[in-house]
Amino acid sequence: MSLKLPGYLSAWEPQLRIFPEEVALGLGPAVQKIASLVGPFFLQHAEGRVVPDGFAGLAKRGTYDRLIASDWLLADELPDEFMRRSVMGEHLFWKLAYREPAQVRSTVVLFDSGPEQLGSPRVLHIAALAVFAARARVAKANFGWGILQRPSRGCLPGMNASEVEELLEARGSRSATAEHFAAWTQLRTDQAQDGEVWIVGSERLRSLLPVGFSALLVTDLILPGEQKLGVECRPAGKDSRTLELNLPPLRACVRLLRDPFSVQEGSQRQLTASLLPQRMVFNATGYKLYVRTLDNSRITALPVPNSPRESMGKSKQYETVSRFPQIAVARIGRTTVLVSLKSNAALRVQMTGKQRIGLEQGNYEFADLESRPIFQPDSFSLAIWNQAPSPMPGLYLLDDYGSLVRLYIHPSRGRIAEVIHRNVLALDHSGKGLRFAAYEPEDGGRIRIFGEGLDKHVERWDSPTAPCKAYFGYNRPGTTRPFGVFALSYNETHWEIHSGRRTEVIVPEGCSVHGVLGQASYEEALIVVESDRRTLSLHGPHGARRLAKSGSPIVSVAASHQAPLIAYGNEAEEIAIYSLQHDGTVLDFRQGGLISRKPQGGEDLTREQSS
Repeated sequence: MSLKLPGYLSAWEPQLRIFPEEVALGLGPAVQKIASLVGPFFLQHAEGRVVPDGFAGLAKRGTYDRLIASDWLLADELPDEFMRRSVMGEHLFWKLAYREPAQVRSTVVLFDSGPEQLGSPRVLHIAALAVFAARARVAKANFGWGILQRPSRGCLPGMNASEVEELLEARGSRSATAEHFAAWTQLRTDQAQDGEVWIVGSERLRSLLPVGFSALLVTDLILPGEQKLGVECRPAGKDSRTLELNLPPLRACVRLLRDPFSVQEGSQRQLTASLLPQRMVFNATGYKLYVRTLDNSRITALPVPNSPRESMGKSKQYETVSRFPQIAVARIGRTTVLVSLKSNAALRVQMTGKQRIGLEQGNYEFADLESRPIFQPDSFSLAIWNQAPSPMPGLYLLDDYGSLVRLYIHPSRGRIAEVIHRNVLALDHSGKGLRFAAYEPEDGGRIRIFGEGLDKHVERWDSPTAPCKAYFGYNRPGTTRPFGVFALSYNETHWEIHSGRRTEVIVPEGCSVHGVLGQASYEEALIVVESDRRTLSLHGPHGARRLAKSGSPIVSVAASHQAPLIAYGNEAEEIAIYSLQHDGTVLDFRQGGLISRKPQGGEDLTREQSS
């Protein structure tokens, strides 16, 4: 179940829920006191740029050029009444409205990682990060934080488990200097950034603070039998405030500094058959993960919990006696469909559950052997069911070279598999069927995105060069885009994100891109495995956000298009599912031993099992 915090901590629930319950409750009082010390986000209006912006109702004071017309009528018809109203202050005037440009709503917090802040002050750093992140969220302000001694690393955009670990790991032996402040000031000038800057660090930084910088100055108080910190809040241009902060119990402090997420591993479960982490895909709704077993004899459906603390439901295994490789899977209502490559001339469909979907089990012959699709033996993807009243109902899947294949029942020819479009870049499920993006080299080249009708595109743009890779992705709720968010690349480092506007993203060399998504309070970003092959992160046009770190090199990543979920598998045959909604891992699979099962006789048989 989800973490339930007391009412007095509800304002910081998005930040505290990344911790185990006992850690969050231990940190909560410190967060509450620091928040009261810092105060809310203060928005100052810019001076000297106030301009009229129409009228804002009526007022009893004003100049007579703005007197309402009915009072001017009295001046002509009843001059004595007009004079009386003037003396008594009863005239009404049009009140001017003013446009008052506000300063940019942004907060940047820089943490001192020097030796003066080792030990218990680091606990306050975590609490302060939660306070400033929540404070910016309430004010709808941009938020970022960084390490004072590392201006070259720039800012991180939020507070999740990976970012808290980076804050803790940033401790070092180098004290902050005036050069560090100058580097951050220059960086903000170069990026034309405005807004408030807070420094969280030691008392010695008082003399180094630039004009306009605010500070939380932390001192470790040495008191017999007590664990306290002295905190002085110095907002820029305001009076300072101080308090003595009681630290959480000693064991809680040690845990916060050494391993704050020790129990946040999500639901763990061992399976009876080894899964192949390189071959996995989310279903159309995003709340089941299909993974192919190592021996290619089964497809395992893994249910995704709603939160890191919810137990995992039963996994289901769809077993086939076919010797042909499984290349696609689909879930249509309560029917699970497996597609296998039977030969170079046919695809085979097998189904479990209710089978009233307008699709039959059996072999689907290729309509044109000269232009048949090409599937590699290790292919595995999500097939999409496009239902009536679409003009072309059927089961659709994408081969390894961009051919969109339709499986359907022809009135006279029976079960047919035909290629309906070449040069397809990406295939996705929409609310009523499918959508896909295709490159068309004619007329100078263009990219078109088709909806479930398949005969009309919902968006297009010119592209003289054919993209080499593309992805549809999950987009934040409330967007009205017909295809959500879409990313494409022309080389390994140059990417474009289309979500109503075109945004360029440069990915560092050595990183690999595995999808795209948009999330509330963040910009659209690419799903990236960094060059160390262990770190999963989001890369946007203005920076990167680290999500999780794997214990061994990541070999595959699958992103849900309907929910903010990312699954990744590593060389140790472990599979994890990361939830952006909860900023943490909701499920972690540790492989069990392989149990070989070879049924005797028969042709193709599908059995549904629960493990």
